[in-house]
Amino acid sequence: MTPALPKLGLGWREVALSLASSFLLATGALIGRTSDLAQTAEAYYSLVPAVRWFRTGAAALDVAVLVTTLTGILLPRVARGTVSILLFLCLTGIVACWSELLWARQFAHSHVFLLRELPFKPLANFGLGGAVVFATYVALKIPSGKLPPWQTFLVQTCIAVSSAAFQFLVWAAVGPRP
Repeated sequence: MTPALPKLGLGWREVALSLASSFLLATGALIGRTSDLAQTAEAYYSLVPAVRWFRTGAAALDVAVLVTTLTGILLPRVARGTVSILLFLCLTGIVACWSELLWARQFAHSHVFLLRELPFKPLANFGLGGAVVFATYVALKIPSGKLPPWQTFLVQTCIAVSSAAFQFLVWAAVGPRP
C-alpha cells in the first residue's frame, strides 16, 4: 500500500494567479530598468513623484499574492482564508491599476511627453493587463451553484472574457485621444 500524496490547499486558479503576478512583477522591473533611458516618455513619466508610489504599491501587491499563494499551498488548513485574501488582493489590484490608468491619462495633453503605449506601458502591473489578470481570477472564483463542473468553467470563462472586453471598452471611452 502506497502512502497518499498530500492534497494541496489551493487549486490551479491560484497557481495561475501567482504565475501571472510573477509575470507582472517581472514586467514592472523591466519597465523600471528601461525608464532610465534618456529623453524617453518612460523616463519623464518615472520622474513624476506619484509614479514611485504606484510602482511600489504594485510590487507589494504582487508579492502579497505570491506569499499568500505559497502560504495556502504549504498550509492547506488555511486555504479557505487564503482564497478570501486573494480575492481581496485582486479587487485591490483592479482598483490600483485603474487608478493609475486614469491618473496617467492626464499626461496625454498636459505634459511635453506622450505616453503612446497606454494602457499598458509604462504603468505598474502592466496597466490594463494587470487589471484583466486580477478580474479574470475574480471571475473564475464565482460560485457555480448547481451547474456541472464543465458548465461552471464555461460560464466563468465567458464572464472573464466579457470582463476583459468591458475593461478595454471603458478604456476606449475614457482613454486619451490621438
